[in-house]
Amino acid sequence: GYKNVRNMEGGYGSWLGNGFNVVKLPKDEL
Repeated sequence: GYKNVRNMEGGYGSWLGNGFNVVKLPKDEL
């Protein structure tokens, strides 16, 4: 579970806690 959704242009982060789960991590967080 990640809490990073700042790089929406490159990818999304898993936001666990708000029912938001995206399996798309940017190269920055990967």
